[in-house]
Amino acid sequence: MDLQTRPHLVLLLLVVLAFVQRSQGLSCTVCNLEKCSPPPTFCLWGAVIDACDCCTVCGQGILEDCGGAQGHGVCGNSLYCLEAEDLNRPGICLKHGMPIPGFFLAKKPQN
Repeated sequence: MDLQTRPHLVLLLLVVLAFVQRSQGLSCTVCNLEKCSPPPTFCLWGAVIDACDCCTVCGQGILEDCGGAQGHGVCGNSLYCLEAEDLNRPGICLKHGMPIPGFFLAKKPQN
């Protein structure tokens, strides 16, 4: 490897590392309940355990964002998360038996 190639390799390595860091999304650590906010006293869609399986939070409601690599939230009671094919996009919370809304199928990625 000659000296002219090394700066290009270093630059390429930095770009790859920046991309990997940015694309990691939600990163859960070991659960420490002391770092959780106090449990909510009232949640319209019920209280659920967060995406990191640690803290009690209010569940997302119908048509609210959920799931995805960025951890957009957990659906409330009696709802499920229809995940997007692209995990960088959020899914949406739906009630079982509810038709899939057409706007979801055409939903643009959020930046």
